[in-house]
Amino acid sequence: MCRSSKLSNCFMTLLVTSTLGSNLCWGGAGEQFSWHGFISQGFVQSSDNNYSGDSDSGSWDVREVAVGGDWEASEHFRVAGQLIYRRSGGTTPVQNPRADYLFVDYSAVQNIEQGLGIRLGRVRNPYGLYNEDRGSPMTRSGVLMPESIYRDYARDTIFASDGIAFYGYQQSDLGLFQLDASYGKIDSKGQRVDIDLGIARAIYETPDGKLRLGFSYLGTYKFEPKEKDESSAVYQAFSGSRNRNQVFSVEYLLGKYQFSSEVLVEN
Repeated sequence: MCRSSKLSNCFMTLLVTSTLGSNLCWGGAGEQFSWHGFISQGFVQSSDNNYSGDSDSGSWDVREVAVGGDWEASEHFRVAGQLIYRRSGGTTPVQNPRADYLFVDYSAVQNIEQGLGIRLGRVRNPYGLYNEDRGSPMTRSGVLMPESIYRDYARDTIFASDGIAFYGYQQSDLGLFQLDASYGKIDSKGQRVDIDLGIARAIYETPDGKLRLGFSYLGTYKFEPKEKDESSAVYQAFSGSRNRNQVFSVEYLLGKYQFSSEVLVEN
């Protein structure tokens, strides 16, 4: 994590995105397949520290290339995945390219007012307001995410885990109530550590959609380093036999502006 310092950054991004949607159908009624992809190249310039690669001197070592798909097999079953190649200075993944996420989604209920479902596979973790949106540059809330919460140096371990996830929501006159939970093993190949991660999150959104409040709980229920490697990004992110974190989140939309704040409490 960066030490306290002045950090000036310039991040230029080139994105090429292709998407096919509802017009690509085959087989039975309702079957749909869509695919997407992007290319992102960034530049980081910082002072007094190295944020991503040799950013003190200016670093171009920030890039992503990904391709993914979404198959809606029926009204209740969906398969989604994304293969990604990433470079981000010294936090480049050991496996590159790698499966960013790949899961089967079963929705028992899915309509405007309510939803309830389960996902199996490499599922995106419901952590904070923005973790699930980190899969592509177009959906992120900003160029740089708060390191204390989203830990970009261990991005691939925070973003998704191999296991199971549950989700549900209820829309009413009082607003939108959403509950999510996941449990699984983080992808720590090459990091010489095994970790089981459990996450739960609750979100409330006002009827006008301007205010969102969230609470997330993250706990490590297994931490078994195969060897003590304090330079490992995963070791630094989850060291301690019982890591318990709570994140309190708030987001408010005012015209064209979005204001958000997230507070991390570590135990």
